Amino acid sequence: MELDKVPTDELLAELKSRNTDGRLAQKAAGELGIALEDPKHKADSAKLQEIVAAAGEMDPIAAITYGKEAKAREEKAAGEKALGEMIATVKTEKGILDKDGRPAGEMASWVDKLGRFSLGMSREAIAGEIDRIMGDEMVKAAVEKKYVQQPKVPSGASAEEIPTVEV
Repeated sequence: MELDKVPTDELLAELKSRNTDGRLAQKAAGELGIALEDPKHKADSAKLQEIVAAAGEMDPIAAITYGKEAKAREEKAAGEKALGEMIATVKTEKGILDKDGRPAGEMASWVDKLGRFSLGMSREAIAGEIDRIMGDEMVKAAVEKKYVQQPKVPSGASAEEIPTVEV
């Protein structure tokens, strides 16, 4: 049967009849690896009917796959948000951020650049990572070097008379 030669009305009527008599749910259950006759899966049968009805014209298997992917994306976004909030809290405790959440110095940008934060890190692991960066001698030297104050040039002095500072 060539689907592109069958009118849309006939296809929709066939899908509706398969949905009504359970053949569509049976196909979806087979794809998921569950048997609808099994009494412990009666609730799954009702869920499958709901999924098939919610899928509408969309392929039920594609709808299930899309739903799983959407749920995974949502869980990942929630985890990233929680991690970001925990990092901000620890940074505030360490004095890297002020109470309004703004960077309190150059060290904040260094922590952002060099920090290796990942989902699932504990509060202690985040604090340890921040301490590692703040205690790094190279980072301290870079911050200090950036903020060395140049001497003021006396008025009326020429370029040859200006002292230089080795950094």
